[in-house]
Amino acid sequence: MSCFSSLLILATLASPASEDRHVDAVEIFACDFVKNDRNWDLNYDLWPDLWSRRRSPEWPHYVKIQIEDDSEAVAGRCMTVHVNGAGASVSSPPISVSDKFSYVLEARIKASGLKHSQTHVRVDFCDVNLNVLQSASSEVFKDTNGWVKIHFDPVNITNPNVEIATITLQVDRGEHVDLKGKVSLDDVWFARLPRMTVHSNSPFNVYTDKNDVLVTCELSGILEKDPDIHFELLDASSHSLKDNTVQLDGHLITERISKASAIINSTKNRHRGYAGKTQWKPPISDYGFYRVQVSMQTARGTLKEQTIPIAVVPPIETSSHGEFGWSLTSDHIPLSYDQLERLLPRVAIHWIKLPVWYGNSEPERGEQLVLFTERLAAKDIEVVGIIDKPPKDLELSQRIEDDATIADLLSAEEPSAWLPSLDEVLTRLSLRVRWWQLGNDHDTSFSDFHDLEQEIGNLRSQLFRFGQEVNLGIGWPWNEYSPMDLEATWDFEQRSATPALNEDEIATYLQSPKRVDVARWTLVEPLDRRYYDLETRTQDLVQQMLACKINGADGIFISQPFDDNRGIMSDTGAPGEL
Repeated sequence: MSCFSSLLILATLASPASEDRHVDAVEIFACDFVKNDRNWDLNYDLWPDLWSRRRSPEWPHYVKIQIEDDSEAVAGRCMTVHVNGAGASVSSPPISVSDKFSYVLEARIKASGLKHSQTHVRVDFCDVNLNVLQSASSEVFKDTNGWVKIHFDPVNITNPNVEIATITLQVDRGEHVDLKGKVSLDDVWFARLPRMTVHSNSPFNVYTDKNDVLVTCELSGILEKDPDIHFELLDASSHSLKDNTVQLDGHLITERISKASAIINSTKNRHRGYAGKTQWKPPISDYGFYRVQVSMQTARGTLKEQTIPIAVVPPIETSSHGEFGWSLTSDHIPLSYDQLERLLPRVAIHWIKLPVWYGNSEPERGEQLVLFTERLAAKDIEVVGIIDKPPKDLELSQRIEDDATIADLLSAEEPSAWLPSLDEVLTRLSLRVRWWQLGNDHDTSFSDFHDLEQEIGNLRSQLFRFGQEVNLGIGWPWNEYSPMDLEATWDFEQRSATPALNEDEIATYLQSPKRVDVARWTLVEPLDRRYYDLETRTQDLVQQMLACKINGADGIFISQPFDDNRGIMSDTGAPGEL
């Protein structure tokens, strides 16, 4: 089972009223365990008709699940799981869905008496054979103190093979069992929504020519054939610069409706859905950061709205060498290697740090890294290979703690546990990657070693025993002394501090004596947008970069560039305000 999204997200005390439901939603499934458009217990056995339960050692048959009276339920009845030392999983009948729409779920849940167990509601999107391809889950509950409402943000289906959805109430036992406790479900409502996708003609929304910008709005599942689509160009301060409204010329879309009798199609109340696409070239007059806000206007008001960021930067004449780089030491890299290759020269980046320790289960990654480093070398961009967390298919990764340092891995473990896996990586990449860093940017675990020069020398001999000419680096805290009287067996130190340094502190440390033949690399760490305004963040970023440049840092790396809160780009790879 693959979980592409875990979206959730409001759980607030709520009455049965549904006035807050989406005005453009089309209901496709509803269950209050009494009526709606069907009787949910035709044979009066207290089991909700068409619902099913899974049976396994985790979810045994003796856990009682039934329809029960509840004066606070929407229609006076609900489905209740009686926890009896185990868990339970009960699912709705299969519901026909389509990738042409978004989907939203609302329900009410009540949990009481749970001390160790926990419960959640989940929507699984499946293929015709009920293989789960995508999921969305609510938050986890233990005690709700009465009924609470669960509301899922709209879910876009990302796999075209999805045809069916099921709604599941799941109760999982903890390390200790709960002999008593109840979980109840009520007022399940599942609906489709129009799907809006807004994108530019660039995978990362960064341009060097303002006339190249083209914004596309694609709509599917809308109820009106020709709604107005409103485009608005905003500056970095969200002030409106230009706008334009076009009328969409939609076409009727068809849905794949399953004919299987067990699948709920809800064709009786299904409205026609329309789809269409329109584009706009925003009249951008100068370089800078912009947003394009796109909304759908109908007789019922503004029903859909999305915003995308756009950055227009001047063409840069790059030199063959520079100090500035990006550190992509985490697993989250939203852009492909092809897209990074196009983006990095536009933003004057000469260095990029990448995690390169891959396992046997992903042999294609080695070839991708080789091609990527070759193409970057042709553009005078150096790759720094990060040796950090071992691949998940390596036995070593199952034994170590999540917070294990690089010293824990390479010095505390026997070489036989990690060297064979790294050999393939190093043999394949070391002819093209000339710079290697042990650990992530804040991992300074080697700096405390008593015989550090000998330790790193031994590791260098083991890792690069075939005579590769490489530069090896380790993490080093700014507030620790690096001995000047000993010959280092490493070539650079990635300096870091927690909390991050300001510009004055960076300048002070860089002006201190430097170890002979050891380069000093610094981190530039932007302030968190949740706690600082844009002007403060911008000023701090510029001052950090200037302090590094003026005071002779050998390498200057932006930490976590793809981060919504602290990065210069967003989690999705689009430009941020910085």
